[in-house]
Amino acid sequence: MPTDEEITELRENCTWEWIDNYKENVNGYLVLGINGNGIFIHAAGSLKGTLLTDEYKCNYWSSTITGQSNRAHILNSYDRLIRKGGDLRCVGYPIRPVCQ
Repeated sequence: MPTDEEITELRENCTWEWIDNYKENVNGYLVLGINGNGIFIHAAGSLKGTLLTDEYKCNYWSSTITGQSNRAHILNSYDRLIRKGGDLRCVGYPIRPVCQ
């Protein structure tokens, strides 16, 4: 999983474009780096218990714990703004593996 530092770099140094129906009705962001490489981050929502919520948001965990051991940093999209946030680790956000 990306570190908080890697999420910050992604947020600040890449171009984010919202795409409706990217492939087979999948919504999310096409993220392009200055080197021309890109990834698609789909809007997966989150699980709270067994309830899927926020299907049009891209919230992904980082591997970085906040100052409290029960919380971690997240990549958060809200109203088409890409932000860094934090949440309780029991919330069901997806992960986006990265290769070193």
